[in-house]
Amino acid sequence: AEEVGDIDRTSPNKIKKTQFAGVWYYIQTMVDVPQQSAQGFIGNTNFGNAAKVVFELTEGWLYVLPVTETVQFSEKPYQLKKIRNFWDAGKSNEFVEMYVGQPIAAFPLTHFDVIRDYNPSTGKQGNTLSENTTDRVWHEREYVRVNWGGNMILDWAFPAGSSQFSAVDHYVQEAEDPYLRPEGAGENPDLPEFEDGYIAFVTKAFAPPSSANWQGYICDPYGVSNTDCAGSVLKLRHSFKRADATPDVETLVYTNGEHMDKFGFFLAERHAYDPLWDMTESARDYKGQRWNLWQKTWKNEDLKDAAGNAIACNDHADCGADDKVLDYQANRCVKETIYKPGTCQKSTLMKLADRGLNPIIYHLSAALPPEGDRNSMLRQFYKSADEWSRAFKDALAWGLLLEEKGQYWTQACETNADCTKGRSDVLVDTTIDMPRTVVDSKTWITCSAAEPCDKNQLCKTDSDNKDKCFDAAGQLVFDESLVAGTRRAVMVIYQGEGVNVIPVKEDQKLTGNKPSVRFVNVSGGTQSLTADGQNVATHETKAGEWVSDVTQLDAKSTVLTVGGASQTVTLANSFDYLVVYTGDSLIVSGTARAAAEGVRFIHTIQNKVVDVGVNAIRAAEGLRYEGVTTYAPQDFDAARITVTEAGAQGDLTCYFTGHEGRCTGWSAGWTEADDERLATLKSTVPDMFILCENQYDLGDEAANMKAAADVGDTYGGRGADWAMDAKSLQDGRYSVKGKNPYNWGGKQDLADPTAIFNPCKDLVPHPTELKKIGDM
Repeated sequence: AEEVGDIDRTSPNKIKKTQFAGVWYYIQTMVDVPQQSAQGFIGNTNFGNAAKVVFELTEGWLYVLPVTETVQFSEKPYQLKKIRNFWDAGKSNEFVEMYVGQPIAAFPLTHFDVIRDYNPSTGKQGNTLSENTTDRVWHEREYVRVNWGGNMILDWAFPAGSSQFSAVDHYVQEAEDPYLRPEGAGENPDLPEFEDGYIAFVTKAFAPPSSANWQGYICDPYGVSNTDCAGSVLKLRHSFKRADATPDVETLVYTNGEHMDKFGFFLAERHAYDPLWDMTESARDYKGQRWNLWQKTWKNEDLKDAAGNAIACNDHADCGADDKVLDYQANRCVKETIYKPGTCQKSTLMKLADRGLNPIIYHLSAALPPEGDRNSMLRQFYKSADEWSRAFKDALAWGLLLEEKGQYWTQACETNADCTKGRSDVLVDTTIDMPRTVVDSKTWITCSAAEPCDKNQLCKTDSDNKDKCFDAAGQLVFDESLVAGTRRAVMVIYQGEGVNVIPVKEDQKLTGNKPSVRFVNVSGGTQSLTADGQNVATHETKAGEWVSDVTQLDAKSTVLTVGGASQTVTLANSFDYLVVYTGDSLIVSGTARAAAEGVRFIHTIQNKVVDVGVNAIRAAEGLRYEGVTTYAPQDFDAARITVTEAGAQGDLTCYFTGHEGRCTGWSAGWTEADDERLATLKSTVPDMFILCENQYDLGDEAANMKAAADVGDTYGGRGADWAMDAKSLQDGRYSVKGKNPYNWGGKQDLADPTAIFNPCKDLVPHPTELKKIGDM
């Protein structure tokens, strides 16, 4: 006699409870909308709602619960929920306490076990498998069956949930809606999908008639509008994809003011609640939306306590980190699952060259016409994809090159000194006091050693108004009565014991339009300037000490002499002249007496080229001997002056954004070799925006690769018109033999040198299966 096998009398669509474990991305998409309906469109998705969720299984319902607060800090500190453990076998009596928001979906369900029939008297098992709902309490049973069409919660963020839509009991039939099934697609594409880490199903909803709007023609009973006034049945795909409990991504904080004022960006933002101030702007959560182009971003190292044990944690704050912003190096809480504590890790952002590449992959619709206009449509699709890919490749190439040059990663800092420490190419780093001078006035405030004047305040002493006034810190706040209120200075760069600067005050002190002359000696010691043999000024070289003495001369041709150096200069009215003696020669710089303000530089060192900056702004690049700059803006009482070797990296200023300081400034010099390296990187970085056919053709893989290769390079250096050839309008355009170019910084060679790598095949789950609207 033949052995009788098992007889399975269970119904389809049973799911093990453990399949719902973890945190999930969730999206709803309209996949079928009647043409005449005004209730939405194919491809319409939920907008603005929480996309990260967990499941809760109760006796009668499967709840979908968001794990991210809509308003930050409004619920999480005060509201925790106990979730019954359905993910660990034999622990359904235990609960995990965690934050979840209000349900955004609720589906009816039943719990059951799958058991072999048995004799209740003897306990002997038979060969029939059946569903059992009595032997164990509901939460101990292994399986559930969910009525996916019975969602009882309205979702304000999705049109099919926010209106008075009603759920329609719907069981997908094998032969249902054949017009929706692409040619060669096989079984009904609406059939539910239940895999480890992915759940998708299609539901139906009935939409009531649109309200009539005669002038807007939303729904016109007289036939003027292009939509009717009848109700309609819509199809919705619900897709869930399991997410990592701790995503391996680099968060970009991008505030609406500080950053958006410089460069616009699409944001994912949340309001923030404070128990004292209610909604606050300062705590608002701003994240820049960007694609993750990397295979791996963070390198983790275990943090230990004093006894050498791992440190348990529930969030980043438990590890001493700020949960709002992640630095390039930070202590983070890394979890394997959302239900259990993680461990504190010292996380460091990996170098770009070591991360590996993760391209953005889109798929063509299965509904494209098989012939006719197909090629003309494909040309436009692939041309657009190539343009996007070129933009992403350029961005990657720039990042990789700047990293090679040591210019990509910013240095953490607390003060400016942290940015210049150990920098031999920083020649001068000093701060000068430049309080704005004030105009003459008959109103004076008595000041003395006991009561010094404030900055910008008119003052007098017991003698006359030419005596100097100082504030409590000993800073000069008033020199003498001035005619104008400009703030101008010259920095004279000279060689002393190292490179130094002497500041020269250029405030307008003199009445009339006669030319003025100021003198600076950088030769060492004391020297005097004469004009046509008459003494004009004397100056002793002292680094950092202000020069403010000024003399007015007649407008004419004048011989200026210092030591053994002379120069004939035609002095003009309404001009200010600065005479610098270097020990060998005179440098004379004249500027029109205008309202210009700021700081300019004069370079007096032969055979040295420098870059100069004022308050983190590069004022001049490649300044040579006798070079004179224009005025750099100076809007503060204190001016930070920097002089560096020409072409040096200018990240000398500690700039705070959020809670962290970073050394900022200007980039180092650019060379022809940099241009060549950039071009090489652009040509070797593989395509980063991939447009795949709906279903990968394994059978014609080699032929498709050859067809595309006959047109041009399959992934590097592609010309602008490359995608216009019909031979390249298919997946073979991305094929590479013997290597995986996306393992950038790692092993690219495949074990089989003859094997074909293609991102549409090797980087896509189930590449040969149908891709549907709403899939994740």
